[in-house]
Amino acid sequence: MQHVLLVGILLFSAVLAGAYYRQTSEKQEAAKKKPFSWAARAIALPLTFKFMFNSLPYTGYMFSGCWYSSWNGVGAAMSCAPMCIPQSMEFLGLSAPMEGAGLRVSAIGMLSTAVSGISLAFLFGDTGCSMIFLHMCCWELV
Repeated sequence: MQHVLLVGILLFSAVLAGAYYRQTSEKQEAAKKKPFSWAARAIALPLTFKFMFNSLPYTGYMFSGCWYSSWNGVGAAMSCAPMCIPQSMEFLGLSAPMEGAGLRVSAIGMLSTAVSGISLAFLFGDTGCSMIFLHMCCWELV
C-alpha cells in the first residue's frame, strides 16, 4: 500500500512528460522556467488522492482509530489540491474546476498540515494507521 504513492508519482510524471512534448513552445518554455514547481506538483497530486483515500470514513481510517490524523489528512489534501490540480489541468489543456493558489500560500498550508500531522501521528491514534499518516506527512514536507 505504501508504494501506491511512488507509483502515482511515476505515472503522473510520465503523463506530464508525454504532454510536455505535445505542447506549444510557449507552454514548454513556461514549464522549463519552473522545474522545481512541476516536481512538487508531481509529488503533490498523488499525495492529495492518497490523503483523501486514507482519511475518509469508508475507505480510510477516520473511524478506525485515527480520528485526528484523518482530519489532518483531509486538511492536507485540501492544501495540496489548489497547488497541483488547476495548473496540471491547464498544462494538459483541460478546464480547471477551481482556481489555483500561489506556491507561497500552498507551501504555508502544506507546512502547517505536515508538521501538525507528524505531531498527531506521534501523539494520537492506533499504531498501524498513525505510521501511514506519518509517512504521508513526511512526503508532504518534501
